[in-house]
Amino acid sequence: MAPRVVQHSDSLGLSYLIRAYQVRGHEAANLDPLGLHSFRSATPPPELDYKYHGFNDDDLDRVLNLQGTHKGGHKGFLSDLAHGRPVTLRKVVETLRQTYCQTMGVEYMHMSSRDKCNWIRARVETPLWLSYSKEKKLHIFERLAYADHFERFLGNKYNTAKRFGLDGGESVIPGLKMMIDRASELGVTDFVFGMPHRGRLNVLVNVLRKPMQLMFQEFQVGREGGREGGRVVCECLNDSTSFFLYFYFCLFKL
Repeated sequence: MAPRVVQHSDSLGLSYLIRAYQVRGHEAANLDPLGLHSFRSATPPPELDYKYHGFNDDDLDRVLNLQGTHKGGHKGFLSDLAHGRPVTLRKVVETLRQTYCQTMGVEYMHMSSRDKCNWIRARVETPLWLSYSKEKKLHIFERLAYADHFERFLGNKYNTAKRFGLDGGESVIPGLKMMIDRASELGVTDFVFGMPHRGRLNVLVNVLRKPMQLMFQEFQVGREGGREGGRVVCECLNDSTSFFLYFYFCLFKL
């Protein structure tokens, strides 16, 4: 009787490697390009090293032996590899680093809902998820520049006024505007924002299009003691999508 040949499978080790990047890949993302902060160790988590999961340098350019086609209900890389397409470990590692360890960190595996995790995975684990045309990139940059210059102007002009700036979080402005644009394309007609103190002036001007002249006038009145605080209703007409945005907030004491 001929001895049974045991065929080595890379499926388990590869699935652990992929999951490690999904869970901790954001910890190795390049979020501090100037190297000004030391909020985390310069050494990435050990789980992101393929050697941690039983592979070695000789396996990098070898076609992995992936047995089985069950994807366990997951979207993204695990779903793609379940189809049995030939792939090398080097290609998998490069793709994982490109997805989770670039200039944007993606952290979502703490969520208990599989549907929500799959929704994010199906979008971020795609080579084209951050591919934008030059015009789109310029449009995003323009919105970001408006938010940044607005905060700088307030800081210089009203440097003694009590305000809650958006400094360091200016990217929320193009994000909110993108959300509104996309939602309006899908038929949404009304938006209600639960807004904290920080950044509300920027949101009013650069998202809801409150006239700057009116904003600066209210700032001046507040500095002169003419307003102790009150309830303000801002109604802005979005010309590009022809719907009204209603924004309610309590004006803080300046």
